[in-house]
Amino acid sequence: MQRMIINLKSLNVLFALSILFALFGAVAPATAQNKEADTFVMEQVELTEDHITGYLQIAPKLSEMFDRIDKAGGEPDKKLVGELEALAKVGGFQSFEELEIVVSNINFVMSGIDEETGTFTEPVEVLKAELKDTQADKSIQGEEKEQLVASIKESIAQTPKLKYPGNVDIVKKHMKALTALYQE
Repeated sequence: MQRMIINLKSLNVLFALSILFALFGAVAPATAQNKEADTFVMEQVELTEDHITGYLQIAPKLSEMFDRIDKAGGEPDKKLVGELEALAKVGGFQSFEELEIVVSNINFVMSGIDEETGTFTEPVEVLKAELKDTQADKSIQGEEKEQLVASIKESIAQTPKLKYPGNVDIVKKHMKALTALYQE
């Protein structure tokens, strides 16, 4: 299986970011629910240099806020929401919603970049390889394996193709700094 930039520790950070964004969904959902298919579709945007540098500028402060965000659960107070909006503006974003969308796009691209070679593979193809490896893995048994396989299959069904190929180049340009964020 390809060794991706997004390792388990990074996935925990990405999961934390996902929770962060889900908590503040009333502020800005980065995904739209397709009611007919009951799936979620990520809003893809063309990333810019300003997006990446703005995110890198405010990411450490955003990380510091995780404890407060976690304690807020599904009920963030107006003060915390206001602080997140203000932080997004410091990074050059119009709103926390824009920040959320940009981070989702960055993470989406990073999930397809091979750590060793730096090559990009569509995230859905990475997931298909992960599914194949998981199905062949004899160390995972029973219900745990069934749940993992089902989860990967669901991810495959919901993972879109990359809409803006130029996003790969801009993320690669800042890969060292972005990777460092997820390893802290």
